Amino acid sequence: RQTGLEIRFTRDILRDLPHARGLLYISAMEGLGSAALLAMAWGVPVIASRVGGLPEIVRDGETGFLVGND
Repeated sequence: RQTGLEIRFTRDILRDLPHARGLLYISAMEGLGSAALLAMAWGVPVIASRVGGLPEIVRDGETGFLVGND
């Protein structure tokens, strides 16, 4: 809200990714990160938590951004 950007939550990522301007993927624990992989395949920028397998697929500053959950 502070950024002025519209944020939408989805239950159908395949329907919404073609219209997305970015994917914010905040998670406390993550195995593979399928949603991040899908977004990257669609060319959608990813901002993801630095947890689980996400740092293996999102290269910070290269293919997306990794953040702490604080």
